[in-house]
Amino acid sequence: GMIVGPNGVAYGTTNFKNSSGTFGLLSAFNLANGNVLWRRPLAMEANNAPSIGRLGLGSSDGLSIVVAIGANPGWPKPLQQALSVLVKGLMNVSLFSRASELLAVDPATGELTGWR
Repeated sequence: GMIVGPNGVAYGTTNFKNSSGTFGLLSAFNLANGNVLWRRPLAMEANNAPSIGRLGLGSSDGLSIVVAIGANPGWPKPLQQALSVLVKGLMNVSLFSRASELLAVDPATGELTGWR
């Protein structure tokens, strides 16, 4: 997905696959000429559009790009979900958890802000 920030920059996510697995990529584009300003490889898939807001971090007037990364959950699987709830209740173990993370990036540089 893609968004346009109040700073005249478009931010978009995509995924790529190589022999090590599937990973996300967050990119910034200059709206005036379409040039790539920066690209940030992500440790997991990015299956959604990023968000932009003022978290008071980074170098761009407190703006930050926030993106959730992690495996696409796919279609609901009611039997697996019910079994997972039962096992978690009995043994405090989740059978079907998926790794995910929420992170913030400086919109001017693409550097991680340290906020997670």
